[in-house]
Amino acid sequence: MKRTLSLTLIFICFSVLMPENALSQRNKKSKKKDAIVVVQPRGTRVTKVAGNSIKVVYRGVHYHYAGGVYYRLVGAEYVVVAPKPGLRIPALPPNYVVIHIGPIPYYYHNGVFYKRMNQEYEVVEPPVGAIVSELPEGYRVVIVENSQYYELDGFYYREVIKNGKTSYEVVDISSSEKPVELQIGTFVPSLPDGYETITIAEETLFLYGGVYYKEVYIDDYPYYEVVGKQ
Repeated sequence: MKRTLSLTLIFICFSVLMPENALSQRNKKSKKKDAIVVVQPRGTRVTKVAGNSIKVVYRGVHYHYAGGVYYRLVGAEYVVVAPKPGLRIPALPPNYVVIHIGPIPYYYHNGVFYKRMNQEYEVVEPPVGAIVSELPEGYRVVIVENSQYYELDGFYYREVIKNGKTSYEVVDISSSEKPVELQIGTFVPSLPDGYETITIAEETLFLYGGVYYKEVYIDDYPYYEVVGKQ
């Protein structure tokens, strides 16, 4: 009698637990990993674009758009490019950031600003005063009236500190002198993100965008001198 009762209790416990375990296993199998979005820098060349890309035509220019990246077909390859202001897309790219300039919300992703227009999102010029936490690869460091700026897609940013972190603010330099590219002998206070450390003739140099920099100290403060170009 005791043996029969014990077997019955085991059977009941197993019956109660089995659906829960089965459901747990089904949940584990059905749980999807977050999608990984690869944002390619401007100028990147690929032989094909993502299968979920859409075609967008603006002022006669044909773009292939996927995940916040715009491509144009050049010969047999697709080249990553910046979209022109006025182009519209049906939905915002993943991981966009909302930035308010006054009461107006802008949406920022990969160096591009958008505004909502009816049921679409239109590419707009970067609004002056907007601050972003980072710039995508492909920007240039330029000197305007002895001040350093970052140029991306024809628009300019300056380095600022926000909440203790380096950020970049959209600025208007239309009234300033024409920006010039860094020349050999120019000193800059910091290196752009993404530089490469190399050694030439036992000397440590820093390479970015085809420009070689060397660290020097002026009045005990570190600067970086442009010493060559590729």
